Amino acid sequence: MTTRQGLLTDQVAAVRATFDESFSRPIAQGAGDRIGFVAFRIGESRFALRSSEIAGVVERPRLVSVPTGASELPYLAGVRGTVVAACQLAAMLGLEAPRGAPTFLALSARESSVAFAFNEFEGYVEVEPGQLHPTDAGAFVREGFPSEGALRYVVDVATLLDRIRDRSQAGRG
Repeated sequence: MTTRQGLLTDQVAAVRATFDESFSRPIAQGAGDRIGFVAFRIGESRFALRSSEIAGVVERPRLVSVPTGASELPYLAGVRGTVVAACQLAAMLGLEAPRGAPTFLALSARESSVAFAFNEFEGYVEVEPGQLHPTDAGAFVREGFPSEGALRYVVDVATLLDRIRDRSQAGRG
């Protein structure tokens, strides 16, 4: 194992532990509630998915390319004994997708047959609700929060799932 792979594996293990531990804490009430996010990067842009919308993150999934003709849905993956469609987040967000297979899948909590693929995982972050600001950064991004001196865009999972559903139904017709 290379040093980079070892660091990446350690980072994933730490985030997995923090993510899992967050479910063992009692639900906080009041204005000080923090919102958890799975943070990732596409190129130079920073993004996040609400942890409440994600069932888990899988590192180096086994992927099979699918000739769908849709650059947004190029893979199927076997995860936890289930086949899931892997949505390429870069393509869905209108960004250039990195070459090669994605390194990570974020599993949808709402639709167990869908996962969101990306390459640069940055960890788990929590923010105060007051740190979220509306933004008009595209069809799938409606808010963001400051992170490391820049805005981190929050990807709206519900809108992504609606688009995937619409495209799959259009493909059947």
